[in-house]
Amino acid sequence: ERPKGIFDLLSAFESICRDFNTKLVVVGDGTALDELRELVERKELQTCVEVLGRKPHSEVMSILNMAAIVVCPSRREFPEGRCMSAMEALVNGVPVVAPDYGPFPYLVENEYNGLLYKVNSTESMSDAVRALLKDSELYDQVCQGARVSAKQLITPLRTFNEALEIGFSRLKQGTE
Repeated sequence: ERPKGIFDLLSAFESICRDFNTKLVVVGDGTALDELRELVERKELQTCVEVLGRKPHSEVMSILNMAAIVVCPSRREFPEGRCMSAMEALVNGVPVVAPDYGPFPYLVENEYNGLLYKVNSTESMSDAVRALLKDSELYDQVCQGARVSAKQLITPLRTFNEALEIGFSRLKQGTE
């Protein structure tokens, strides 16, 4: 979808593609999918941009495991609810580049498990991706943070039984 910022990402990636040996892989579908594919072809970016379209969730996880960075290009006008792509990336230990709005700053810690960029700024998004591609020390740092975040996201703070005990204890205290 256009408000999810995919055309911003493509615009940011055009110069990145020229300057770095990297590839943009787009997964997902929506009303702008055909327009995106046509634009990639018209700009002759097929060698560095691959638009896969909709994929089964298990396949998305395999693609994420091969990714060096996941970019969430959401724009301010798209009311991002849960930022699932960012969560899935972090669960796989992949650093995230995301806008500094909505739920993203609660999940992505700048220079810890990814980088935040100024929302609706293609230039800021491009700068964040470039920073990770050219600064190996920063990239290693956010990769380590992403791996720690993965453990935190998949390891519950308490077991189900512990949570029940706490809940029952609170209920009991409220009734006395």
